[in-house]
Amino acid sequence: MAHSINLGACWVNFGKMEVSDQNMEEVISIFNIPKDFKIVSIIPIGNLPNSISRAPGRKKTEDLLHIEKFRKGT
Repeated sequence: MAHSINLGACWVNFGKMEVSDQNMEEVISIFNIPKDFKIVSIIPIGNLPNSISRAPGRKKTEDLLHIEKFRKGT
């Protein structure tokens, strides 16, 4: 819907692992969210940039994985 009116939007995970308690409390306060609600995600909406950069390609598995063998007694 945002794109249909030339705005950008992006789903963002907003859980305890991603957001500090202080930031969570700030968002709850700014938007007057009841304390018994749990925020799990947010969708920021704003103007689209003039250009959108391409995603950086995927890395090869061998560039991310390192396998060692266990040797007893060393």
